[in-house]
Amino acid sequence: MRILDAHPRTALLAARVLVGEEERLEPVSAQMAESPLGRPEGLPGPAVLGFLACSAIVRRDAFLAAGGFSDVLHFAGEEELLALDLASAGWGLAYVPELVVHHHPSTAGRDPARRRRREVRNRLLTAWLRRPLPEV
Repeated sequence: MRILDAHPRTALLAARVLVGEEERLEPVSAQMAESPLGRPEGLPGPAVLGFLACSAIVRRDAFLAAGGFSDVLHFAGEEELLALDLASAGWGLAYVPELVVHHHPSTAGRDPARRRRREVRNRLLTAWLRRPLPEV
């Protein structure tokens, strides 16, 4: 909470994710560390427009004002829509590698092809939901 208190315009802190017993760095963490958005003034780390839900700390009022996670997307990509909504509302989102999450995902009952289909579906829905439409 001290990080959020010190950065009042930051809505979301994305932690570094270590996966499994071997604690390998989640590739998304490496990507966030090298964010092309840089580190704008007032953020506690590199600016990001994506994150892993399992590793995020979100300011409650910002989360609720942005509508939270979409019921339409449900799983596999819900983070992208929330990140876009927070950023468009003027909030900062930052990767903070000092925050660490140890993730031990279950592989039981996982269907990688089904997950990939849902990810593609949700990317398309996110693009459509936030696509600027002409006014009539």
